[in-house]
Amino acid sequence: MKKIKKKKGVSEGTESQTGNTSVGKPAGHKAKPNLAERYKHFCYRFGIYFDRKPNTDLAKSLYQADIEITPGMFISLAIITSLFVAVFMFVISTVLFYGMPNAFVYVFSLTFLTLGLSLGGFPFALYNKVSNKNMNIQHEIPFALSYMSVLASGGSSPLDVIRRVAAEDYGEISRELSKVMYRIDALGEDGNTAMSYLIQNTSSEHLRAVCIDISNAMQAGGGLQAYLELKSKELMEMRRQAQKAFVDSLSIYGEGYLSGIVMSVVLVVLMIVICSALGIDLKIMTPRQLFNFFVYFALPFINLMFILMLWMKYSRSVV
Repeated sequence: MKKIKKKKGVSEGTESQTGNTSVGKPAGHKAKPNLAERYKHFCYRFGIYFDRKPNTDLAKSLYQADIEITPGMFISLAIITSLFVAVFMFVISTVLFYGMPNAFVYVFSLTFLTLGLSLGGFPFALYNKVSNKNMNIQHEIPFALSYMSVLASGGSSPLDVIRRVAAEDYGEISRELSKVMYRIDALGEDGNTAMSYLIQNTSSEHLRAVCIDISNAMQAGGGLQAYLELKSKELMEMRRQAQKAFVDSLSIYGEGYLSGIVMSVVLVVLMIVICSALGIDLKIMTPRQLFNFFVYFALPFINLMFILMLWMKYSRSVV
């Protein structure tokens, strides 16, 4: 009885370690891909044609954004997803505006607007992710350089300094430097070659400048501590100036929004009300149609564009 119990425990431990075997399933059973993976595979049936002549600039942007897909898959995802969203908007708008005068104008306007926004949303999301990455690097790099200067003052070599920072939590800086260590430890490249690859492909100009100087220090064999201390102070001062510029520019945008957009909204609404009261024929639309178009389409679109402008403006801000 004891032997049987022992064998049972061993088999249970083996099953818990493998994790993939269960009752009624073979050991080589693989989990089915989820819905997102199936959708990607479906889109890549068209994207494979784009990968025959890959876009090197798009591939570099995807690498900088840490998105592990091919340029062809990115393009096919953008096109097919935009078509699906446009068809969905066409059906919804047809149901909503059915029976209304000039319904086809609203339906096709919303459909093509949705198609354009969806197509533009993919490169915008890619650009925004790279910008947020640069913002995080610019925010963390003064503190990372201070830590690196402490390590250098303790006698650590440049490669050991990079390894320690890659293991710490300095956001995107640690992730970028971990790529260097991966190329050294896993691919067998030397330190200068791995640093050169990061210098060529990183999206942050600040990190590129620091990596160039660290690579020179690796070749020269000294002067790293003094450089890191000086660079850390310089970047910290730049960060203070960026915070001041952020506050000043944001106040200017706020005043422009109040004096420009808000006042324009008030004037247009007053114009529509006056035209309706006086019975003025606007020819293009009736006052009621113009009011509905402005309130439910033009005004939200203007506010959305203003928000997107602020988002793009300050996506690379260190604040």
